[in-house]
Amino acid sequence: MEFRHSGNGAVRRRRVLLDDNSAPSSNKATPNKSKRQAGSALKYAEAARADCEARISDLIPTRIYSLLCWFLGGFALVTGLVVLHGYRLQWVQYLGSGSLSILDLTQQPNLASWFSTVALAVASFTAVLIYKIRRHRVDDYRAGYRIWVWAAGFLLLASLNTAAGLEDVTRGIAFHLTGTLILGDGYVWWVLLVVAAFVPLACLLTLDLRRSPGATLVLLSAIGCYGMAALLRMQIIAPGDVQAQEILTPVATLLGHLMIVMGLWIFARSVYLGAQEKVPLEKMAGAKKNRGSAAEIKLGVKNGSQEKHLQDTSQTCKTDLEIGAETESCHDNLADSSDTETKQSNRLSKAERRRLRKQQRRQNKAA
Repeated sequence: MEFRHSGNGAVRRRRVLLDDNSAPSSNKATPNKSKRQAGSALKYAEAARADCEARISDLIPTRIYSLLCWFLGGFALVTGLVVLHGYRLQWVQYLGSGSLSILDLTQQPNLASWFSTVALAVASFTAVLIYKIRRHRVDDYRAGYRIWVWAAGFLLLASLNTAAGLEDVTRGIAFHLTGTLILGDGYVWWVLLVVAAFVPLACLLTLDLRRSPGATLVLLSAIGCYGMAALLRMQIIAPGDVQAQEILTPVATLLGHLMIVMGLWIFARSVYLGAQEKVPLEKMAGAKKNRGSAAEIKLGVKNGSQEKHLQDTSQTCKTDLEIGAETESCHDNLADSSDTETKQSNRLSKAERRRLRKQQRRQNKAA
C-alpha cells in the first residue's frame, strides 16, 4: 500500500516551525514594551516633563509690583524682629530668659542672624544668575561679567560669617600676629579686612552697574547702612542711650542685607529683560529715532545749500541733453527703419526681393 505525499504539507510544516521559532522573541518583547509604556503613563503626568518645568531664571522678579512686594515684606520682617525684641522683656517673667534668647538682637544666635544668613545666601544666588546671563553679552570684549563670580563668592563668605562668626577668628589671628586690638575688642581688624576685599570688588562692579541707575542707588544705600552699623559698633557714633545703640547696630545691618538683595534683584531684572529684548528695544528705538531726526536735519541743511548749485548745473546741461536726445532719437529711427526693412526682406520670396530691388534701382535713377 502506498501513501502519497503532497508538496503542500511540507510547506505547511515549515511555516509552522518558523512561526514557533519567532513567537517567543515577539512575546518576550511586547510585554516589556507594554509595561514600559504603561508605567511611564501611570507614574507622572505631562506637567512633570522637563520642558514644562520652571527655569532658574524664572526666579528673577521681573515686575515692579513684585519687587515692591518683596521689599515691603523684608522691611516688615525687620520691623517685626525689632518689635519682638521690645516685647521680649515682658514675656521673660512668664517663659524665662533662656527660652526667649532667639528674640534678643544683641546676642547670638538669634532670628536676626538667621535673616542675615538667608538674605546674603539669596544675594549670592542672584549674583550667580546675573553671571549666567551676562556672560552671553556680545559687546563685552573684556569679559567684565566674570566679576559676578567674585561677587557671589564674597556674598557667600558673608553669609557664612553671619552663621559661624568668621570675624571672631579674624580678630584672634590679627591679635596673635600683631599683639594689639587697635580699638575696643578688635572689631577694627575685621572691618579693615572687609574693606580691603570689598573696595576693588565694588569699583569693578560699578563699571557693570552703570547701566542700571536704580540698582546702583539701592546698593549705595546698602553700603551706607553697613557703614552706619560699623561706626556704631566701634562706638565712633555713640547715641545717648546705650540700649538704642545696641538696637540700631543690628537694625542697620539687617537693612543693609535687605538693600543688597533688592539692588541685585533690580540689576538682575534689567539684565534678564535686556537679554529677552523687552526693555532695551524701546530705548534703542528712541535712540535710533533721535539719530534719524538728527540725520534728517543735517541732510536738509546740506540739501538746501546744494539745491541752488544743482539748479544752475541743470540749466547748463539741459541744452546738451536735448541735443543728445535728438541725435539719439534720429539714430534710433534709422535703426528701426533698417530693422523693419531687413525683417520685411527676410519674409519676402526671391522673386519679390528681385522685384523690390528693381524698383529701388529705378527710383534711384529717376532721382
